[in-house]
Amino acid sequence: MTAIPSSSSLDAAPEAALALLAACAPVDASAADGVADVIARGVDWDAALALAEKNRLTPLLHRLLAGRAEVPGTVRATLRSAYASNAGEALRLSGELRRLVAALEQAGVPALAYKGPALAVRAYGEVALRTYSDLDLLVAPGGVPRASRALAERGYAAAYTFSPAQERLFLAVDGDVPFHHPHTGTLVELHTRVSSARFCIRLPTAELMARARPVSIGGGTVPTLADDDLFLALCAHGAKHRWARLEWLASASALAVRAGMDLPALLGRAAEAGARRTVLLALHLAGTTLGLPLPPP
Repeated sequence: MTAIPSSSSLDAAPEAALALLAACAPVDASAADGVADVIARGVDWDAALALAEKNRLTPLLHRLLAGRAEVPGTVRATLRSAYASNAGEALRLSGELRRLVAALEQAGVPALAYKGPALAVRAYGEVALRTYSDLDLLVAPGGVPRASRALAERGYAAAYTFSPAQERLFLAVDGDVPFHHPHTGTLVELHTRVSSARFCIRLPTAELMARARPVSIGGGTVPTLADDDLFLALCAHGAKHRWARLEWLASASALAVRAGMDLPALLGRAAEAGARRTVLLALHLAGTTLGLPLPPP
């Protein structure tokens, strides 16, 4: 399975066309072949950089344009600096992720890395090609009190103060509890589900954890969602936020391509989970913007 932007997508404004090529490049080397033609049409580089940043595509745009003589040197320098800064933060967060998973495991709370560095590795092959500012951990609902204490021991403070009744309701509906480290600024979200109950998607946490797989991050491994489960969770997340960032679609598409997913079979699983339309929307967007092959109806 390959993914390249459709010709109609590349007929968009040059700045948007570059963003689309950057989004496809991790899974299709031929995406780079379209760069010269796009640049020849004339690029507003300030607008291109702003669009990439808005859609969290700056690391991917750097990878696409690095070393290209037709790109102004100041633009390449800006992208190189942004990439280096993001890489440093990604490595810091990756190390903290491993430490947090180990701390929760020691507290008797198995945790899965969800999105963040784990998704960067599964989708793109390296932690530095995504931009993220927080760490997401999936735990069993009953493990939240122990996980919260373990985070507190590492200096994290809960972002909200709930009564016991409020906390039960919040966990039952949205299933995420945010924490903040006052000294490092690191944000951590404990999730007890990958999709809010408001969206009626059935992806039981116990089943997700039973199917977990390891992912290598920065010299260690952490457990994460199985590829199919991760794709379904990403589709739910994208739909919840109206696919507001192109990188969300890019990473979901890259995951599908790199993992060689059987998309018709995945649609069957999605139907069982009440997420068929959610996945169809993601596949439609991926097909019309990034060129991901759609499954037969």
